[in-house]
Amino acid sequence: MNIQKLIDTQDNVILEKDVDINFHIKEIAQIMNLDEEIFKSIIELFFNNIDKDLEELKDSINKKDFEKIYKTAHKIAGSSGAVRFDNVREIAKKIELSGREQKEIDYLLYFDNLVKRISDYKLCSI
Repeated sequence: MNIQKLIDTQDNVILEKDVDINFHIKEIAQIMNLDEEIFKSIIELFFNNIDKDLEELKDSINKKDFEKIYKTAHKIAGSSGAVRFDNVREIAKKIELSGREQKEIDYLLYFDNLVKRISDYKLCSI
């Protein structure tokens, strides 16, 4: 997997990191004191719901509906945090906070990177 970095020049924040999902699942399941298969089920639930959230977020970005950007990104940040997809959470959090502040950033650039990170996790978890 290639390491790609998205740098927000305003905040100088690196928002992408590379992750070995197989190690991630085992490690996080142990930390959460969960059976690995149960944790995999939780991740599967995340993937079953994320596409709808991503559609909603992209629609909100295209409409420049900052309130909906904020709320949808908050939901994605929370659900990705629950499965410990930290790089996804960080990007969603950046979108969330920018939407809440109605800050003009390149939302589509962040959105595209959010989708890429989620796709990387999906491919690695199959």
